[in-house]
Amino acid sequence: MKKRVVLLIALLLCFVLVFAACKKKEEAPTGVSEIVLVSGGECKFVIVGDAEASYLKGFLTNVEKTIGTKPETFKTIEEAPADKVKVVVGNPNTLGLTDFAPEVPYFGYNIKANGGNLYVLAYDNSVLGEATGFLRMRIDEFYTDGNLSFAGDYSQVKDTSTAFGAGAAPYLEGGENARIFDCDTDYQMVLLEKVDKAEFEAYVAKLAGEGYALHSENNMNGNLFKTYSKDGVMLHTYWVEYSKQVRTIVAKTDLLPANSTGGNNSLTNPSVHQLKALAKNEQGVLDGGMGFVIELADGRFIIVDGGSENDADAKEIYNYLKHAATDPKNITIATWYISHYHGDHGGAFMAFAKSYASDSTIKIESFMYNQCMTPEQTVFIEPGNDALIQNAMSSYYPAAKVYKPLTGQKYTFSTTTIEILYTMPDFMPNVITQEADTNGNKGEKNGNGNTQTMVAMFDIVNNASKRDRLIITGDTTKVACDEMVARYKTYLKCDMVQVSHHGHGSDSTDPVKSARRLNSTKEFYYYTSPTVAFWPTGQAKYTERMKLSVNIYLQDIINKKMGTTYIAETSTNTTNTIVFG
Repeated sequence: MKKRVVLLIALLLCFVLVFAACKKKEEAPTGVSEIVLVSGGECKFVIVGDAEASYLKGFLTNVEKTIGTKPETFKTIEEAPADKVKVVVGNPNTLGLTDFAPEVPYFGYNIKANGGNLYVLAYDNSVLGEATGFLRMRIDEFYTDGNLSFAGDYSQVKDTSTAFGAGAAPYLEGGENARIFDCDTDYQMVLLEKVDKAEFEAYVAKLAGEGYALHSENNMNGNLFKTYSKDGVMLHTYWVEYSKQVRTIVAKTDLLPANSTGGNNSLTNPSVHQLKALAKNEQGVLDGGMGFVIELADGRFIIVDGGSENDADAKEIYNYLKHAATDPKNITIATWYISHYHGDHGGAFMAFAKSYASDSTIKIESFMYNQCMTPEQTVFIEPGNDALIQNAMSSYYPAAKVYKPLTGQKYTFSTTTIEILYTMPDFMPNVITQEADTNGNKGEKNGNGNTQTMVAMFDIVNNASKRDRLIITGDTTKVACDEMVARYKTYLKCDMVQVSHHGHGSDSTDPVKSARRLNSTKEFYYYTSPTVAFWPTGQAKYTERMKLSVNIYLQDIINKKMGTTYIAETSTNTTNTIVFG
């Protein structure tokens, strides 16, 4: 009996081992030694991807010249015939190839053979153009006597981050629909959708594990921001709670956010002064222009915008600096902050530089601005002052640092911190478009350049450690206000607000008539809930624009708090100034 039981167990064991071996053999991947694309002059492959994309159109034309026939194209792998080799070209996430996604550098491409097919994958269309160009050259090289094949394990991975002028960004495990955006000179961004908080936290842990040094971090109402550096590359990444988006921006720069605490931070009480900065419009009414001068506790200054490019605005800045300085013979501007490049904001700097750069009593340590002047974002915008302003900075103040702030970063000068609430990368993937023409000039470019405006919270701490918060909105638009409200809500609470776009707005429901006047919103003012409103406009325009519901709403908030409204036209050296004593 025992012998029978032992024999039965032995037979069962043999059966299990044989079954396991068969199963293992069944699951083992079958290697493909060669991928045959053309045999005896007959095309054996099809293209899977967007046939209308420029990178694929050129590729198809060149392949046809080489092999004498144009391969068929299909949108998806499922549509392609099963008996054909597939050359799959595109974004791995868009194509549904999420398993391949980690093998594709964000700023690069991967050409790989897998399962008898050939994959050409990248996250950016310009990089796909480079990848298909490389593949075309390889096809030219390999094609002989009507035959063309690739090794079954062919692989070509290229990191093109140097071509972008930015550093590489490690892959984030999770999220969907990774896309690459040009954020101006040497700044590139990866945007991912549907990233949960745990995935983002795993990503920042990965960055630390790969040697990225944490420079600074911020949490604004649950939205997480981190800035790192590694080998001369700045990497700034942030997670937006409500939208579950992650933006990772890389740049080859050593200019990390400033922490210039200065020397004697009890030298004077900090203050904020609204400049007049106004010029007469075509009707002879004072309008336009915006500028502020903030005196720091250590005696240095921050200038915000400044006004238009004219002698009057430049002289107003100069005179106020001389009036307010603790030492008029030794004036230091810690930073000149430019919200956007429009002439009634950044123009005053150019006039100031021309008139006073040679004055040895005034020194500028740094500049701050962030506009995305790429062809894609500026095609519908009239040429502006971007190049002129940047050239003036480098020509007149070559020793000054130039910062390009990113959302969530903090820049500290003495006891004042500039916290960035919104920049152009937050607008992407949107593109500034031509708007409904409101003035009959059909050939005019009227894309809303105010979309480029950078918005920041100026957190001013006085010598008694009392904190006052000022939001500089510049000419920011409704789309930015809506995004800030969705993200930050009560975090926007401040003591002072600069009224957006000189109080422009519209109560019209006609999208054509209101398109270019949709600026600040009631929701934005509800959450900021200020006690002080700075109006960068003349008295007549203030009276006219106070008829708009959004401005009435803001004024009601100010009145209930028994606050103050400052109109730029009334500004002198001794008025429109708040001292934080």
